[in-house]
Amino acid sequence: MIQADRPPIASSNPGGRSGVRRGPRGRFHGRRRGAAAVELALVAPLLVLLLLGIAEFGSMFYVRQTLVHAARSGARELAIQGATEEEAITTAEDFLSTANVTGAVITAQNAYAGSGDDAAAREVWVEIVLPTQNALILGDALDLFPAGSNITVRATLRKEGELLTAPTS
Repeated sequence: MIQADRPPIASSNPGGRSGVRRGPRGRFHGRRRGAAAVELALVAPLLVLLLLGIAEFGSMFYVRQTLVHAARSGARELAIQGATEEEAITTAEDFLSTANVTGAVITAQNAYAGSGDDAAAREVWVEIVLPTQNALILGDALDLFPAGSNITVRATLRKEGELLTAPTS
């Protein structure tokens, strides 16, 4: 089958047979022109969306792990004899500022004398709450999470030694 719009290309064979070559891309080249562009136009948005989703969830898990480490640092500070809640919160804030995480609310609870001497009464904890949009690269532009959702982490340790007296407010 010879295409009418292009003249055939003559080829010489060592066997002496002359034939018609259909071009370097084969027989159906004229019918497939632009098919790759159409396929790319259909697949590219899905690939970009998939890559953005991977980046968003990766960012969220990275920030969550950073919050866990900050809460543990604050709780370790609070478990030290004589440490205060303000020192623990400052330690956690310093950790988060080093990691460029902003917008977190940090609370802490210390163990004080008078609340008992069992393991539960000696617990100290630091809790960090961060809005989900602050943990994402695009700020939840893809609308993946419900409004007002937060990432909450809490680190709990036990205070050893003599318990302090509760501060008076």
